[in-house]
Amino acid sequence: MAPRSTANARKVGSARSSESGGPTVTVDSEAYQRIRLLILSGQFPPGYILGEAALAEVCQVSRTPIREALARLQQDGLVERVGRQLRVPPRRLEEILAIYELRFLLEGFAARCAAERHTPFNLIRISSALDALRELYDADEPDSVAIAAAGAKLHSAIWQASHNPYLVDSLERSRIHLGRYPADTLAYANRINDNFDEHLRLVEAIRNRQADEAERIIVEHLVQGRDARLKIYADKLD
Repeated sequence: MAPRSTANARKVGSARSSESGGPTVTVDSEAYQRIRLLILSGQFPPGYILGEAALAEVCQVSRTPIREALARLQQDGLVERVGRQLRVPPRRLEEILAIYELRFLLEGFAARCAAERHTPFNLIRISSALDALRELYDADEPDSVAIAAAGAKLHSAIWQASHNPYLVDSLERSRIHLGRYPADTLAYANRINDNFDEHLRLVEAIRNRQADEAERIIVEHLVQGRDARLKIYADKLD
């Protein structure tokens, strides 16, 4: 991609539409999304020093939108300050425990709310997401990565059925934090065989407005994922 001109790079915060007529984006948000992706993908590994000049070159923008992006990433917990430098935080097993502890509360409450508050439209979205997950399981060779992505979409549909935008926002932020610990938990201890059944029972409980059961199922599901993720990272440290 050809570098932008200096004049264009300095149009900080200016909005522009995509060629397809989609929503406008800003230089600030582009830099934020680019750096966030580089952190979550591991291309900027834990401990990586985030220098404004180098990031400006990577993102092909001036330093000002980089500074704004780094401030947002600090709020997300994806960047931390050490002295006068900013870096990608190291990975810690204790952080996995803390993230899941929060998710037990948030997702359990979201499942309970979804069971109590879902609309027919919510059920259509949830059922569609479950059908997409089922198709992946019915493949001759199920792809655990694709299944995990489809499972995330199902969880998002359930969150939306809670009809609590602040709860959804908190869950999405917790997902960002967990994204720093990528791991194929479905491949661990044959978890892939249990995963669909857990989601199927969860959706049935929500559909039947069984709030207690929905909360119990999602927490059990998350406990299994937490234990697998902890084991994977503990093995890496050995």
